[in-house]
Formats: sequence, C-alpha cells, structure tokens
Amino acid sequence: MVLRKTLACVVAATSLVTASGVAAAGSGPPDHFTFDYEGARQDLCGMTVRLDGSLHGTFHEKRRRDGTILATFNEHWSIRLTNVATGRWVRSDTNGIARDMRVVEHADGTITILTAFSGVERYFAPDGTLVFQAAGTTRTEIRVDLADPDDPDDDVVLSEEKVKRAGLRFGSADCAALRALMA
Repeated sequence: MVLRKTLACVVAATSLVTASGVAAAGSGPPDHFTFDYEGARQDLCGMTVRLDGSLHGTFHEKRRRDGTILATFNEHWSIRLTNVATGRWVRSDTNGIARDMRVVEHADGTITILTAFSGVERYFAPDGTLVFQAAGTTRTEIRVDLADPDDPDDDVVLSEEKVKRAGLRFGSADCAALRALMA
C-alpha cells in the first residue's frame, strides 16, 4: 500500500548503514528512532493525497555467523492522508516488524536487501471510526548503489520490487471506502 513504499526506503536507508560496515560489530541493544515528515504526495485510489505523519520504534542489528549484519525494526506509523483537492482526510496507523532477511553484495558496488514487513494497517475516519484494516506480510527486494561503502550518506536506492504479499492488500472496496470519506 502507500506506506509500504515509504517504509521500504526507511528500512533500506538504515540497512545501508549496517551493510556498509558503519555499524558496530555484533549485536547490541536496540536503538530508538523517530522520523517525522510532511508534504509527501502520492496517488491513492485516483486521488492525490498529502502524507503527514511520523514513524517511531526501535532498531536492532544482529551479526550472522557469515559476518552479514541484518536489521530488525519494531515500528509504529501514524499518518494523516489528506486529499489535496478537497482537504478531507483519514488517519492510518500501522504497527509491525520489519526484518532484513538477506543482504547480497554485488561486484558492481551495489547491494540487494530482501526485507519483510509483518503487521497490521488500520484506517480511521476523522471521528475515530475504524474504516478498514489489513494484516499480513510483504517482502520487498531493494537494490542500492553504495557509491562509497564507508559513506552511507551517498547511497542511492536504485529499485524496489515487491516479491511476495500475504495479506496487506488494498482492494477496490478499500478504495471505495476512502473515496467516500475523502472525495
């Protein structure tokens, strides 16, 4: 859905730090994080929506026996989706766990991260009424150009592809419910 693409980029950005060797060796205590953003625009069910919200949670890394460092995120998203044309809005709350399943380094200086998100996404009307929810797992492969492996700030996400979905589907009935509230 809308939030998975944003989530995948956040997961990829944090995973890049671990994959590029910047993170400390081994496993450590979880770190807390918060990301606030505003004004991102996306197409949702034929409407242009503005996304305003925050993501917060914990980040934990684990070194595998082969030396690969994988990241796990426990996270909570709260996002207000506003129809740019009408000003009407809904709120989306998402809770879940995102895990790096695999990180593959390529000879061309890129890496591929397979990440899985499992959780539940709920949409609420302005009065707090639950409109619908979706639960499940989405796996995404993210290809990243590391440029300078010692500098995570120059990393670029080259591509992102959903490779498996179980649940977390956003269907025509869901779009109809959102359009009824936001159009």
